[in-house]
Amino acid sequence: MLWGREIDPRPGTRRCRPRPRAHGHRGPKVGLRHRRAHGSLTLKWIQPLLGDALCATVVPVAGLIAETGATLREDEAAHLRDLADLEEEELAYMLTSVDRFCDPAVSPLTVELRRELLLRLGIFGVRFCLRELREGREQTAADLSRALVAASGVGDLLEVLDGHFGRRAEVLKARSALVSLAALGREIGATDPERARSLAAAVERLETEVDALVELRLVQLLMSGAVSLPDDERAEIERLTRDDEPAVRMGFEPGTKPDALRAAALARLEHWRERAADPLADRSTSEACEIVARSYERLYAELATRD
Repeated sequence: MLWGREIDPRPGTRRCRPRPRAHGHRGPKVGLRHRRAHGSLTLKWIQPLLGDALCATVVPVAGLIAETGATLREDEAAHLRDLADLEEEELAYMLTSVDRFCDPAVSPLTVELRRELLLRLGIFGVRFCLRELREGREQTAADLSRALVAASGVGDLLEVLDGHFGRRAEVLKARSALVSLAALGREIGATDPERARSLAAAVERLETEVDALVELRLVQLLMSGAVSLPDDERAEIERLTRDDEPAVRMGFEPGTKPDALRAAALARLEHWRERAADPLADRSTSEACEIVARSYERLYAELATRD
């Protein structure tokens, strides 16, 4: 658990008080523009402790900003516009801290309404909205809602979930079924060894012959930390093993001509074959590189039938 300091804008609670903040807490710890950098630093801190098997990536998300962005009302946007119309010096004073933002002596907007904005957005969300309004990028509640949701990081989180799970949903289900069958084989081994051996052989045959399951094995090798590859090659494998059209899997735009895709697939096939044949590579790395080479080989064969 990480610890932060959070401001409570309710009456009679003008001082900061420490509250536990778990990773992913609704209140953003840093400014929204630093969210990506914060996520990269967090990943560097956590991965050496947990390893790739437990922490493949970190996606920083400002949950409060995302929630309010999805439910922002027009009257709240009007209050923010009133604040954005204040003189720059007065507004800068208010945004220095929560205490100053709730100071009854500043702003024609009532303290109660300002506290409500803090509860809905937090001080960082308020600053973000006011900057968007003053710079003329957003004006309506709908505009601010889209900007808040985009800045919150929810889109990045959905993309990661879709990439790791959504686009592999069917093969993950198949893999779960095979794991259950393998467990069943071990259970009946004592009473019916012949049937247990037959079941184990069938499961192993499927795991080695079905292309999608073989590629899932590749992802498992990377996620478990058994194979260590450079970031660019990991990104290539992540893209290649997704359930998508060949152009997207190879990093090209949809609609790229088949000739260009075939040439690229052949070049990557040769690269990964060389990597697999490296005498200095360990067994797991050679296995992973061979799986990637076979994936490109299948892509090349598929593209060879296209004009």
